[in-house]
Amino acid sequence: MILAALLIGCIAAYYFGLRTGATCAAVAFGLFFIADLIPGIVLPVYIAVALGIIALYVIGPRRQDREAALRLRNGGRKLLLRLYRLIWRHG
Repeated sequence: MILAALLIGCIAAYYFGLRTGATCAAVAFGLFFIADLIPGIVLPVYIAVALGIIALYVIGPRRQDREAALRLRNGGRKLLLRLYRLIWRHG
């Protein structure tokens, strides 16, 4: 379930930017967590998430902003650089 939430977040981040991708991943993870606690709503949650993935796949390329892709690339690079510096200082 965590892998599926990360996949949803990555797809959304690719098309709409990091903040939207992180929000989508968090919402998907929350839905999966609730579905894990309440067995009766597992199938509707899976259907909702599958429809969300299909919507991202269909709508995403039409709505992709070139600046969002650049922000993702630059933001990912900056995040990795910060993580490397943090590990190097404390490692």
